[in-house]
Amino acid sequence: MKNADYEKWQDELKEEIFYIMENFEVDANRGQYRTTNHDYRLAFTKATRVTQQDMSEIPNHVYNFTAFDDILNVTASPGYLI
Repeated sequence: MKNADYEKWQDELKEEIFYIMENFEVDANRGQYRTTNHDYRLAFTKATRVTQQDMSEIPNHVYNFTAFDDILNVTASPGYLI
């Protein structure tokens, strides 16, 4: 998220809350500092709308951590931040 967009959304978006998002763009996830290994990312626009939604059937915490051995042996994917 760009700095200007972050300032707009920082008080509205909270961790562990589910949202329905409308009017956003889907871009290729490329660049020097990618934070995930997913092929795509969501890009907010001026028309983006975000509405809080209860979705208790979706688990809050699902992780796919990189193993320490893969980090230490430099076998982890170099294409995103670890």
